[in-house]
Amino acid sequence: MRRIFCLILAIFTLFVFSACGNKNVKTTTQNTENTKNEDSTTSTAENIPKTEEQKDKNGNVIKRIYYNEHQNIEREEEMIYCDYVCVEIIETVYDDNGRKKSVSNYNADRELLSRTEYKEHNENGIPLKSETFDANGKKTSESNYDDTGNKIKTAE
Repeated sequence: MRRIFCLILAIFTLFVFSACGNKNVKTTTQNTENTKNEDSTTSTAENIPKTEEQKDKNGNVIKRIYYNEHQNIEREEEMIYCDYVCVEIIETVYDDNGRKKSVSNYNADRELLSRTEYKEHNENGIPLKSETFDANGKKTSESNYDDTGNKIKTAE
């Protein structure tokens, strides 16, 4: 019975987070049951994806950070407000090694405005090459970066 309740709660949480307008919701996923592991200090709660939120002084969610089951950042969403209304969402997606994979800009209705994909990274995870696309998928620019992450060349 407890597992069914947890499953329903998880589905409801995903539904709530899918909308930008839900400003006063803060939920993190936790597991109340421990399982046997090789390391007795590790519980299954550490292996469950979770979400953190940051709010401004008015209670608006300005950033959500999604963690995977290994507690690595999977993606981040930053909300931009104008007169207390969410007008833009910037989503950054990371790969399994924590390297920036893409940055997408959406309007408040979650319609894609632009997307930047990072193609190459150095050994420190700093992007070396990126391609930017418009909402229709047409490539608008290609950029190269030095080892410190500074843009050195852009082709339109």
